[in-house]
Amino acid sequence: GPKRNTSHKAAICNYCGKNILGVSEQMVNHLCECEDAGRVLCLPCMAHQGNLLAKDIIEFAYFKPIIKQMLIIIGHFRIANLAIHKLRQLSDRPTFKMQYPTLTRWATFAVSASQVITMKDYLKVFIK
Repeated sequence: GPKRNTSHKAAICNYCGKNILGVSEQMVNHLCECEDAGRVLCLPCMAHQGNLLAKDIIEFAYFKPIIKQMLIIIGHFRIANLAIHKLRQLSDRPTFKMQYPTLTRWATFAVSASQVITMKDYLKVFIK
């Protein structure tokens, strides 16, 4: 059959009464051949699907200015030693560090947004 993109895929099939999960490229290719014959169910990788969904949400026009502002705040505290030191003192969290989100790790956007929201009262001190 035609060559498939099998990256970020897992496959499950029933072989001799036992369910088998294939995650290696070779195993998934074999199982996808079985899928063509109707003997296996191939599933997309849920983590990869989550990343694609998060990317769509992040690129949605409504969120762009919010995310831009969040990145400016996080960027400032990642490079300004005095500012992060003051934020740690105000929040009584001596090891606090702002996490800069990465597009390929969708959960980092949630963590970063949560950090900014959690620290919002302390961040107001820096606004003049």
